[in-house]
Amino acid sequence: MGRASMKKESHDIAGEEILHSPILTKLGEIAAHFVGINLVAVFPRKDRWAELRLGNVTGRQAFCRMVQSTHEGEKQCRMCHAFMSVAASRDGMAIRRCHAGLSTVVAPVSQLSETGLAVLSTCMFTSGDRIAGWKEVSKSAGKLGIKPKALRGAFDAVPEIPRDKLELAQALIMAATAAVAEIKIRRQLEERLVAMEGAQKPALHRQSIMMEELKSGFVETQRRKVLHNRQTHNPKCPALVEVVAKLVAHKPNLPYTVASISAAAHITPNHFSALFHRWMGQSFLAFLNAKRIEASKELLNDLALSVGEVAQRVGYDAANYFARRFKKATGMTPRKWRNQH
Repeated sequence: MGRASMKKESHDIAGEEILHSPILTKLGEIAAHFVGINLVAVFPRKDRWAELRLGNVTGRQAFCRMVQSTHEGEKQCRMCHAFMSVAASRDGMAIRRCHAGLSTVVAPVSQLSETGLAVLSTCMFTSGDRIAGWKEVSKSAGKLGIKPKALRGAFDAVPEIPRDKLELAQALIMAATAAVAEIKIRRQLEERLVAMEGAQKPALHRQSIMMEELKSGFVETQRRKVLHNRQTHNPKCPALVEVVAKLVAHKPNLPYTVASISAAAHITPNHFSALFHRWMGQSFLAFLNAKRIEASKELLNDLALSVGEVAQRVGYDAANYFARRFKKATGMTPRKWRNQH
């Protein structure tokens, strides 16, 4: 494993430790007790997206458990949560509709980051129209290989959130994302202080340095946010295309399909394909392969990885197929490219 991989792995572990902090545990328990929903942190790992329920609460809702009981259902849920999280990094907190037809509240830890670290709620009703909601859910059930009759009881048990509780849920999620951001900043500052000042500095002096760093850090965060919005936001490009492109660029190894993306976005595959081609100038598959080949070049520099391992890390199950795609894109095999670079 190369140095970059080791560094990323340790970052993932540190991120999960942050999510186990007491304040996040308490916020998750408050949401479960007073609103009837669970809070879930969604974050990227090296090879997949991971989820962690906040608080010492009971298991998943029966509805979510049944939807995720099939391979297709679990895959769709993870893909849906990943898209929501990356979209939140772009648009901020919002109420979004999941692939199964219900609603969820999602908010990013930081809108400056495109990594997709976010907190979202488990499924809920916000409109109160269960008849219309069931029609949509029953259609999704058939596509996921679940009998609608078996899902109906779990659907009826999904909590209907009135306006006052919805506002409380939003406040709790915003508090959770703020807590994660603050804990991350404090941890980074502590590491910097230890490295720069050494462990022998008086505690009071270290605390004053930390407060100054915090102030300057928050000012810099606001400055970068304004600059980010001015320079990178493209009001003409549809949000769906922008979110998908960012997600693929950041995590090209995920098992993307036009069908799964379309289901998460509630549009037809043909509509998504046409929309993506129009704004990106190439098909989604061509864009995906280009990003995977781009990522593979960096991994090929790590001589500890075999070509087969590189293929798997960028999303190709078969090394032979990866080699063909790589040669078509670069004019040489992965091994030859590695030897010449």
